[in-house]
Amino acid sequence: MDMSKFHSQHMDAATQLTALEGILGKGQIDPVEASEALIVLASRLNFHLSMEDKFLYPKAAQSHDAELRDLAQKMQTEMAGLSEEFTRYVKKWSPNEIKADTQEFVSHSHRVVNALKDRIHREENFFYPMVQAKL
Repeated sequence: MDMSKFHSQHMDAATQLTALEGILGKGQIDPVEASEALIVLASRLNFHLSMEDKFLYPKAAQSHDAELRDLAQKMQTEMAGLSEEFTRYVKKWSPNEIKADTQEFVSHSHRVVNALKDRIHREENFFYPMVQAKL
């Protein structure tokens, strides 16, 4: 299976995560800039997740390889939880909320960014190679 689009989407997500980290590292956070970064990141991630749900996971679920099917099911279940957390995060942090509690926004953002980076790492290094090899 050609995974190039998925890899490209991961690179784009990583770029957006790095941009958000840059905003978080500033001494003075602009709430509008931070909120806009969240919106861009959310749109990219939602598109990526939609592609995985429509194309990647169904193909992996139909595989004759039990290891791939099991890993795909595990990854999809994990992502559902992370996706829900990410959605709550994006909805919570409007510019007004960011301004009202910047310290908690930064803390929450670091947790979410780290979880997303970890997920991308595991997909790139474990799941996607297996999909490429077995589909």
